[in-house]
Amino acid sequence: MKRLLACIMASLLFLLIYWGNPSPAVAQTKTIADSVSDFSGSQGEKNWYYGYYSGSLTSADFKKMQEFDGQTWWVKQGSYSTRLSADKVHPNSRKKEQWAVRRWVSPVAGNLKISGHLAKIDPRGDAPRDGVTGSIIVDGKTIWSEHIAANDTTGIDYNVSAEGVKVGSTVDFAIAPGVNAFNDKSTFTAQISYTPENLNFGNVVKSAPSEEIVTVNIDATKNYSKSKAAVVTLPAGEYRVHVIGKAEGGLFDAGSVTSSTKGCRADGTKCKLGWEHDYRIRPGNKYIKVEGTGKYATAYLALSNAPVDASFILGSESEVKFYIYNPSSPRNNRGGVSLKVESIN
Repeated sequence: MKRLLACIMASLLFLLIYWGNPSPAVAQTKTIADSVSDFSGSQGEKNWYYGYYSGSLTSADFKKMQEFDGQTWWVKQGSYSTRLSADKVHPNSRKKEQWAVRRWVSPVAGNLKISGHLAKIDPRGDAPRDGVTGSIIVDGKTIWSEHIAANDTTGIDYNVSAEGVKVGSTVDFAIAPGVNAFNDKSTFTAQISYTPENLNFGNVVKSAPSEEIVTVNIDATKNYSKSKAAVVTLPAGEYRVHVIGKAEGGLFDAGSVTSSTKGCRADGTKCKLGWEHDYRIRPGNKYIKVEGTGKYATAYLALSNAPVDASFILGSESEVKFYIYNPSSPRNNRGGVSLKVESIN
């Protein structure tokens, strides 16, 4: 009988310890960039740029391609064979050597996993055809490089890590010719994955304990006034509000209160109409207006120039409202502002 009671007590003790100390949530690694599905006819869309190396043949010499025919980016049709499409790439050796480069600019900081496939598409391999070399170059440093023969249509899969990436770091996927670029049509795809450091609640929540991080998504098409705000109930404490993008778990990279983008400089800044991060916070009976740093040609550019963090203090548990102010013509609104709200007690 005593042995039975001892077994029961031991089982109860184990259950109490297990239930009292649940396993911590594990951040899920997610794909934040895909060179094929993200491909676009707009430079900078989803953080991708389409260009080439010439001259020094280094990342410092990256130049954007200027011609897009609806399917393919070109340096200059008829003059150079350098081109990029969703899943195809071709370098150049005629007149001057050019490497075709697909560049991704990181919107996150941390460690990345990069995987993909490198292979020839054109199978002709007789001399003088001599294959291509694919390289991954992060902030000017080559972290992976492989040569494939001119007739190697099987190619190779790769899987590498890029550590210590910063917001704004460049990740280049470059294809270089051999001595010549005869029939060098190839494929060099890439998927980029990232594990967020902090878990969040996903969308707007009704209440959350102060030790957690809450993600608030202000939808410009819905949360455009005080009465239509995204509402979160938070306990007493001091809070920091930080703009985030899709790569960090938000629904938006930026918002706009107009249906078009106009009047931008060549570098996509100082637009008259464009993407921005102007938003409002009403913690309890207080009012905070957060002004963005301007209007930009793309949501990514706006995110790269997001305003500094805001903060507020709650004396007691209170509703906090978040919204974009444009009640007069909300039908023109696009996107939104995603925020990370965290306790700094």
